[in-house]
Amino acid sequence: MSLHTTEEIASGGRTSVEVNNHDDCYYYWFATEPVTQAFCDSVTHLELTVNSLVEGSLAGREVWFELVIMDGKEACSPRTRDGVDLVWKTHQPPCGNYPVQSGVVFDCEHPIFTYLKAEDVIAVRISLGERPTNIAFTLSSGTLVAKRMSRGFFVPAGWTPKTLVHAIHSNGSCHVAAHDQNIQSKLWFSTPPLPEKVVSSLNLATFQLYTRSQNQGWADRPELGTYTWFEIALRKSSASLNATHDPPRVMSWRSHDTSIDQNASEEQGGEIFNYKHELLQHIEPGDVIEVWVYARFACWTHDAYEGRLELGLPAEMR
Repeated sequence: MSLHTTEEIASGGRTSVEVNNHDDCYYYWFATEPVTQAFCDSVTHLELTVNSLVEGSLAGREVWFELVIMDGKEACSPRTRDGVDLVWKTHQPPCGNYPVQSGVVFDCEHPIFTYLKAEDVIAVRISLGERPTNIAFTLSSGTLVAKRMSRGFFVPAGWTPKTLVHAIHSNGSCHVAAHDQNIQSKLWFSTPPLPEKVVSSLNLATFQLYTRSQNQGWADRPELGTYTWFEIALRKSSASLNATHDPPRVMSWRSHDTSIDQNASEEQGGEIFNYKHELLQHIEPGDVIEVWVYARFACWTHDAYEGRLELGLPAEMR
């Protein structure tokens, strides 16, 4: 089964555009229905395809197609962000009669996916340039196609497309305090059980933990280093329920430390676990990846405020 599906999300029929004055700079052709949150979480590509220019001429004209984010079906203008219209050019139609023309492929690195939210519509607009006049042409049809992660693929709530990365976030802070030489630890957050489809596709993936944290901020002998750190653990599916909150000793790897001078407002990234690492070599269907917070020795405390575990996916999974 493919890890993504391709679907037509909007289309426009034969349309004629005629402009005889300077006021009409744009022509809205067609638009999607309001998108859902599930669509926003799974879409990875958008592409506009336009059939040939069948009548008229655009020679010497600055005319192009655009994708526009609009705030619902009743909106009549683009949504803005920081005073800027959320509009992106796809391509210019050629002069004369041509077969199907495809625009720029908006992949998951494109900012349109950063700004798209549930209940938005994506409109196809024709820009007619500045001070248009005496423009007349006819287009036969247009189609807006989206590529999405397959429904069965692991996309839990809170995971969002970002370049080639999915990220699962912590849902709260975590505090660990040590009182002696014994190591103290707490489970902070984790992935859901990994389905077979994901596990079989992780041979080229990477994992990396990002955190905002701080410890007590002082030490009697700072030259000895820090005793507050994070670990990424692999919880095997065969683990008994009553062992869920035990420190993950067998399948656990250090990600990164929280230093004495660590600023809680600064994000830091841990070790990158790639396909050569034991973590990815031992994952099986049903396993869970966990993030643990650690501290050791008297007076050492570890406060983890925000965290996210990023799973970098190979491009073919998009």
